Amino acid sequence: MLNPEEKKEFNYSKLLVYQKLYYVNAIIYLYFLIYEGTTLSTFPGMISLLILKSLWGIFLLIYVFSNSGFPNGINTIGVLLSLGLGFQIQVFAPESANFNFHSFTYGTALILFSILSLTGMNILYSLLMILYVKIVYFIIIYKYTEFQYTYFSIYIFIFLGITLGSIIKDFFQGEARLSKLINYWKDYSSQLVSENLPKEYILQNASTLYLDLTGLYNYYNSINGLKILKDLLSLFYSNIELIEKKGKINKFDDSKGHFWFVVYENPRLSDYSDSIFLGEFALELRELLSKHCNENKLDFSFRMGMSSGNYIDYTHDTKNSSLKIFKSEDVFRTAKDMESQGINGEIQVSHTVYDNLKREFIFSKRNYNGIDNEVINSYLLVKKKHL
Repeated sequence: MLNPEEKKEFNYSKLLVYQKLYYVNAIIYLYFLIYEGTTLSTFPGMISLLILKSLWGIFLLIYVFSNSGFPNGINTIGVLLSLGLGFQIQVFAPESANFNFHSFTYGTALILFSILSLTGMNILYSLLMILYVKIVYFIIIYKYTEFQYTYFSIYIFIFLGITLGSIIKDFFQGEARLSKLINYWKDYSSQLVSENLPKEYILQNASTLYLDLTGLYNYYNSINGLKILKDLLSLFYSNIELIEKKGKINKFDDSKGHFWFVVYENPRLSDYSDSIFLGEFALELRELLSKHCNENKLDFSFRMGMSSGNYIDYTHDTKNSSLKIFKSEDVFRTAKDMESQGINGEIQVSHTVYDNLKREFIFSKRNYNGIDNEVINSYLLVKKKHL
């Protein structure tokens, strides 16, 4: 079974990005400490609060950076940082303290931006921390002055924070989908490992079909017709009667038009018969989408990409007599490359798929130039042979 440490390694790139963002949080935290120290340190009791706030931030950030990640969860760390940032000691200052509404409002807006975009918290924790910061803000404003027009800048920063946070999180959606695939097979992998497999034995193969329907999604979304698209896909799944294929073809999607159809094979038993199902599925899916667009006079042509390869593999550490299971992203990345570099209306497949299915399907050879003009061997899936 995949242990917690390996699951952490799988998300390592995401954690590394957020750790770098916490360097930005550290700079923002330091800015507020300096600002509050220069404006409020002369008032009674303020030095103690500044020291408390400083120690809170220092210990928290050292904990994050020294552990090279978020060992107690990114939401927990984000909440603790937000509590420190939002603890504006102006609330404890006497009414005689200098107070500038505009500067204080811009500072609060910066804190909200940091919480929404740089901490990595989910939406629930982010909303709770925004509420906490706004309560502190209103207490201080009520204490010193009345609202002024710069208050609305807070909502501009909230919008910018949500936008940047969404961009960062969407960047890792592909990795999150792959994580689902790993978890899907972790128990099965555990069973295989217990069978004392020989060195270099491949635990699991996968054949993957990738389809991007974002254009069609966006079109139906613009005319409030997403129900038409969902009905179309539901009709497709029922019409092709996936009774035999159920349990062999697994569907993953992000609800935005990106689809992954995957079959898994144990090489010990596999003759690639499961991949045949996926090839038939791809041809039927292309026919259905083409028919739908023709009947509705829609100018859409869809590309699909297909690849096969190692899905779960392992290395054998003879020194420590241990097995380490890991995933291989190549099969999914190659399927997506086949789609992006394909031809409208065609199903482009990798050389591995061609080798596996050339006895059952007719292919047309097609090579294209990849990065640095490297020639990539690929084929177009035409139709199934009549054997």
